[in-house]
Amino acid sequence: MVCIISTFSTLLFLGRGAFLGARWILKIVRNNRDTISNTIYNAYNLPETTFQKVKVSVIKNKYS
Repeated sequence: MVCIISTFSTLLFLGRGAFLGARWILKIVRNNRDTISNTIYNAYNLPETTFQKVKVSVIKNKYS
């Protein structure tokens, strides 16, 4: 009986910790969603912007 109670209390403690951790992460994501979305957009768009900068640089060097 004591073993069952200690097992359930340990699982309850771990579950509460997981719940509070998930709530904390969601709060951070909710408060910083503009920054997060801009970072994701910039990372997605990086190859295209790099290509455009290289292309413009080659054109400038070609005509100078």
